[in-house]
Amino acid sequence: MEKVGVLQYRSPCTLAAPVPDSNFSLQQSWSNLALQICKLAASLTRQKCKLETSYCKRGSHHKSNLPQACCVKLIANIKHSDKPRIRTPDKPLHSQTL
Repeated sequence: MEKVGVLQYRSPCTLAAPVPDSNFSLQQSWSNLALQICKLAASLTRQKCKLETSYCKRGSHHKSNLPQACCVKLIANIKHSDKPRIRTPDKPLHSQTL
């Protein structure tokens, strides 16, 4: 009988009965690995759901504040545009204070 890793290989010509628990540790390892993968997938799904919920809440919050913010910006621009700006050679337009 040849051993390959933890598995035992029997040639088809061997008439001995198979050992019933020969692959038990391997099956147990695969089962544990599959369980860990399922737990990881469930955890990642929960995290993704939390992130999407958080993103949606932030998006709706910003959507509700957007008209108000635009209104304030528009008012500010109108107030500043009422002041005349005079450009002179020694004072370019961008250096004047509002």
